[in-house]
Amino acid sequence: VLYPLDEVDLEIQQEGENAPPGALELILKSTQTELIMHPRLIDLVNRKWERFARRIFFRRFLITLTYLLIFLLTTILDQTRTETTQRKRKEIVVISVIYPGMIHQIICLTGHLIVLAGAVSKGNCELREMRSVGIRKYFQTKGAGLLENCLACSFCAGIIIVNIFRLFNIQAQTTVLALV
Repeated sequence: VLYPLDEVDLEIQQEGENAPPGALELILKSTQTELIMHPRLIDLVNRKWERFARRIFFRRFLITLTYLLIFLLTTILDQTRTETTQRKRKEIVVISVIYPGMIHQIICLTGHLIVLAGAVSKGNCELREMRSVGIRKYFQTKGAGLLENCLACSFCAGIIIVNIFRLFNIQAQTTVLALV
């Protein structure tokens, strides 16, 4: 059986509730295995990956990896301090704590601002997605989609709460950061 493939790949359409699903999406949702395994369709998907998706995927991957490294380094540097201890009886007691200098604080502040900007940006994207599909449909997804949505929302909320606590010097910030 031959299927016409001339309208399988449509132009990029506007996202939203009114946009009809593309032919590839319909084929995948209805699990038409004979269409999915068709050599022309496989070639079409491979070409789309090579021309469009690969560059976008790797660029987003590198941005995300850099963001997570900044988050990790900022979290580690924020905890850096020199403690002077003394042994009293069988216990070790901290006598003084010396925090790093101004350059260290500037690096931490820059890292915190980058992490906050990333969380606000991601939160804005998630809110736009919630508005476009509706909150109920946003959380009714299954599998990896639901996991990604829940993790993204909790991460963004956690980072924003940590920065509010940091602004008002509330000591619970490390607890919230541990939960994120």
